[in-house]
Amino acid sequence: MEQKQLKKSLACFIKTLYIRTNFLGVKSLGVADCHYNIAVLYQQLNIIDRTLKHYTIALNIRKVEIGKISLPVSNILEKLGVVFI
Repeated sequence: MEQKQLKKSLACFIKTLYIRTNFLGVKSLGVADCHYNIAVLYQQLNIIDRTLKHYTIALNIRKVEIGKISLPVSNILEKLGVVFI
């Protein structure tokens, strides 16, 4: 995907994050999903510090809301592992 399109997509997810945070609270699964998607886009843009920040936020929310030993948590841990390769 072209950088211009990635940045447009990122802007949409950041707006969605703002809305979901206001309606659902900072620790909802919907907010975690936004952080996850934002991390994926930052990873594609090769902005590693922001990638790690958003994966970590999503991970922490999912650990609390779903459980430390769960497939959604495992998925983020796998993505974090790829960032460090």
